[in-house]
Amino acid sequence: MKATSPPRIASLDVVRGLIMILMALDHARDFFHIDAFRFSPEDLHQSNLALFFTRWITHLCAPLFLLLAGISISLYQEKKSTAQTSSYVFFRGLWLVLLELTLIRFAWHFSIDTHYIMGAVIWVIGWSMVLMALFVYLPKKISGIIAILILVLHNTMDHVVFDQSITAQLIWSFLHVASKTIITDQFFVFILYPLLPALGVMLLGYFLGKWYRKDYDASKRFSYLLTTGIGCCLVFVLLRFTNSYGDIKQFYVQETIPQSIMSFFDVSKYPFSLHYCLATLGIGFVLLALTEKIQGKLSTLLATFGQVPMFYYILHLYFFHTLSVILFSLTNPDSHEQWMDLGHRTTIGYSLPVVYLIWLLSCILFFFLCKKYGAYKKTHRNIITQLI
Repeated sequence: MKATSPPRIASLDVVRGLIMILMALDHARDFFHIDAFRFSPEDLHQSNLALFFTRWITHLCAPLFLLLAGISISLYQEKKSTAQTSSYVFFRGLWLVLLELTLIRFAWHFSIDTHYIMGAVIWVIGWSMVLMALFVYLPKKISGIIAILILVLHNTMDHVVFDQSITAQLIWSFLHVASKTIITDQFFVFILYPLLPALGVMLLGYFLGKWYRKDYDASKRFSYLLTTGIGCCLVFVLLRFTNSYGDIKQFYVQETIPQSIMSFFDVSKYPFSLHYCLATLGIGFVLLALTEKIQGKLSTLLATFGQVPMFYYILHLYFFHTLSVILFSLTNPDSHEQWMDLGHRTTIGYSLPVVYLIWLLSCILFFFLCKKYGAYKKTHRNIITQLI
């Protein structure tokens, strides 16, 4: 057995809480914005800066959650044996995949369609954790090297395709290419978040977990986080301006300044490109450094969300979808569409300021619910509190 566990690192909960709140903003836009189903927020010719950056800021969520998950696995290993850590992350990962395919999928669509499987963000977090069950047996330095190699080199395979074999297509989609694989006339698999870059980010967090050990110098951690974050952002700017390597979406000067700004930041999320990782993780490292210096009510508020992330994730999806159904029914009383097809599949039609208002009001409600559940979780150990 390892030594006693280190105390919970407040900044990790604070940043996790921040990205959970930002994630809710993106999903509020999905359910309620007037143009959510007309065009993508990254469409340079139809979008605008406010809508584009409402979407872009939420790019932070997936990679930072993976990074924090990797750090958490490293800290878990400080107080448990490697075998216990491996078992925990393996079964935790499978549980997340099961959640994605059932409870979370139903939250998005209010129906269970057995004709397809979709691999979204919780799916890729889950499978990354399943593989981490093997990586925890390796020296952390080796994991760090593998993480950097994956993140830096995986874009060399952007143009690799497998057209002849369904099995090869499916494996390649699972690993690297966001795509829809037709298995039969009645069944397909759509992988939105491929595994390789996501695993790379989690491995990076696992390697950097040593910065959060109980005996690690806090001032040194702050300096390393800030320097690494600024360095990532500078490399992103250099690569983006030169279009030399790292993203299938390249930067081009457009007809207007706003369009040029959007083109510069329009990086590939599916799968995570090197540009995407440099920008989002760079900002993430800076946030992790700065939140170590933040105390008071704001820190406490954000940490409240960050301490119960899965509860919050499931809660906000069901709340937004149910609210969208209610609002659509009130504003379209003569609609013949079935209620289960509303919400995520049918836009209601609210402006961006109204979307922000819905998001802010929901965050107030979620704060109290998360606070209640967090207090319950601390005093009750049962199957629900261990899994959600």
